[in-house]
Amino acid sequence: MILKAGLLLITASLSWSADKLLPKELIDLALKSPGQAQLREALIATAPPADLKAGTAAFSDRGRVVFAVESASAPELFIDDQPGPAMSRFSGSQLWFAQAPLAPGSGHAFFYKIDGKRFGGNNNVPSFGPDSYLKPGVPKGTLSQKSVLTSRIYDGMQSDYWVYTPAQYDPKTPAALMVWNDGQQYINRDSASIKFLDVVDNLTYQKKLPVTVYVFTMPGVTTMPEGTPFYRAVQRVAKADTDAARTAALRGVEYETLSDQYARFCAMNCCPRWRRNTTSAKTPTATPSRACRAARWELLPPHGSSRICSAACWSG
Repeated sequence: MILKAGLLLITASLSWSADKLLPKELIDLALKSPGQAQLREALIATAPPADLKAGTAAFSDRGRVVFAVESASAPELFIDDQPGPAMSRFSGSQLWFAQAPLAPGSGHAFFYKIDGKRFGGNNNVPSFGPDSYLKPGVPKGTLSQKSVLTSRIYDGMQSDYWVYTPAQYDPKTPAALMVWNDGQQYINRDSASIKFLDVVDNLTYQKKLPVTVYVFTMPGVTTMPEGTPFYRAVQRVAKADTDAARTAALRGVEYETLSDQYARFCAMNCCPRWRRNTTSAKTPTATPSRACRAARWELLPPHGSSRICSAACWSG
C-alpha cells in the first residue's frame, strides 16, 4: 500500500514537472511522439485548463496545428467547416488531441461536435506565411528596455513605451517613424499570435519596407493631479471615483478624443524624449535619433480606435 502511494506521488510530481512549450515545440512533439505521456503532460502544462475544458485550445506554427480538448465522449473535429482528422485520446484520461496541416497565410476556424452537439472552437487560429518567421541570415533589430514617459500634454499622465530599431538603422540617416498604440502586444518575438518583429526584420532586410523606427506605446495610468483638465475628462467617463476606474477609462479618452491632443503628445512630448535618450545612450540603435525629424511618420491604432489615427493625420 505504501509502495502504491509512493508511485502515485512520483507520477503526480512528474506531471507537474512538464514545461510549457512554444507552439513549434508542441507540434514537433506531436509529430514525433503522438499519444505518448510526454505529449500529454506538455499539453497540460501549455494549455490553460479553462481552454481545454471549453474546447478552444489550438497551437499553430509553420503550417501545422495541434488541437486539444477534454471530453468524456469522442469529439469530432471540424476545421473551416470541413471534417478534420480523428481525435486521439490519451490512455486513462479524458484528454483528446489531433494535429493537422493548415494552409498558411490566413486565419482558420474550428469547432467540435460532441454527442451530436456543436462545442467549443475558435474563429481565429492563425497560420502564418514564411515572412512571419525570421529567415536564416536576417539580422535582428534591437528592442529597448521599457521606459516611462510623464506627459505635459496630458497633465502628468505616465505611460510605458518601447522602441524597436532594425539592424539597418543608421543614426546618421533620418528614418521613418511609426507609432503603435497598445504596443506591448507587439514586442514579444515568441508570441503565438503576433509575429511583428520577425516580419519587420524580414521585410526590411528584403528592402520591401523602408528603414523605420517603431515605437510601441501603452495607454497611460492616472498619475495626473486631481482637478487638472485631463483628470476631469477621465473622471467624467469613469465608472467609479477610484484610481482603477479612472485607469480603465483613460485609454478611451486618450485614444478616441477627436482633437489634436494625441498628435501633440507624440510630437511634443515623445519625440524630444526619444532624442534625449539617444544622445545619452551608449548603443545608438537602442533608441531613435533623427527619426522624429523624418519627413514621414505614421500612427497605427489598435482595432476600434481609428479616430485617433484620423485626428493625428489631420493635425499633422
